[in-house]
Amino acid sequence: MADGEVYSFVAEWFDPQAEVARSFLLTYYANDGSLEMVDKKSLKPFLKRIKFPGLKVVDLFVGACVSVYSRQINLVDCANEYTRTLLASRGANTLFLINPAGYRSIGCIISALEACHLSLVKLRMIHIKPNDLAIVCKHVDGMDPSPESSQEWTRDFSVAIEVSVGGPAAVSDALRQLGSARAFIVTGRASPYFFDANAFPTTAAMDDCSTLCLIRPRVVKAGQCGAVVDKILTAGFEISALKLVHVPVAAIDAFLAIYKPVTRQYHELVKYMSSGPLVAVEVRGNDVVNRFQEFCGPFDVQVARELAPTTLRAVFGHTNMQNAVHCTDCPEDGGLETQFFFRVLA
Repeated sequence: MADGEVYSFVAEWFDPQAEVARSFLLTYYANDGSLEMVDKKSLKPFLKRIKFPGLKVVDLFVGACVSVYSRQINLVDCANEYTRTLLASRGANTLFLINPAGYRSIGCIISALEACHLSLVKLRMIHIKPNDLAIVCKHVDGMDPSPESSQEWTRDFSVAIEVSVGGPAAVSDALRQLGSARAFIVTGRASPYFFDANAFPTTAAMDDCSTLCLIRPRVVKAGQCGAVVDKILTAGFEISALKLVHVPVAAIDAFLAIYKPVTRQYHELVKYMSSGPLVAVEVRGNDVVNRFQEFCGPFDVQVARELAPTTLRAVFGHTNMQNAVHCTDCPEDGGLETQFFFRVLA
């Protein structure tokens, strides 16, 4: 990447007050990591040029959703041919598909992709049915069409992972990292198919044996999502649904409202939780809410490090605000919280 690169996009933001989509020109300057936004219609400044360390070149591509001061901005098109050429030189987003044989390695596979500086764009657990196989086989590079292979693909859940490519060598580096892991490259423009909720309904059970884990924005941004997922699976928990999601401020406020009376800096928490993508995980098992809450550790990161140093918050937490994960507190809320993320926000 050249320091002088300047990326320009046509961007949209839905204004909840006016209930209208507003169009902007968003410009990102790679030399100092700054950005600016101009109203596309009036050409008046919406955001003056300012350094924005939370945004990186790998996050910028047509179709991306980036968070700018708690506003979710959709990049809908390149604003000029120069930007289009820059994106083409990086390579297109790449889609990987983990088949059921790779279930226990989901976390390790995600970690391998993150280690190659591939930014998670979409992530979703799906269940491939026999009548899906013809289309899936058409798009999955190296998929064996034999009956034995077909049974392997349909017997349990798969995971679709779309990543943003930071450079032309990133995908080949990732494939070397993955080695014999059960992850396959999906060819062509198949991403909309694999992430279509009508083609592949949610795998979440959303019942009394479910609990919700939200991997918070800092962990996702830091490339530690795979490590968290791996730790959950290694501990013996079952993961029955996965989804990367950008949550609007109003939606995360509605979800966290029950914690408002007991949470200091509540409004800052809402802004933080909507500042970037979350990964929602449905975890299942007997007495799963209590067991998983203990596995996550105390809310206070320092207390977690002293009293429960192997828990998720002790290992991956940074501050009490950025304490790695949210988990369901009350057993009766497990199904409700998973419903919010896997049905209401579908």
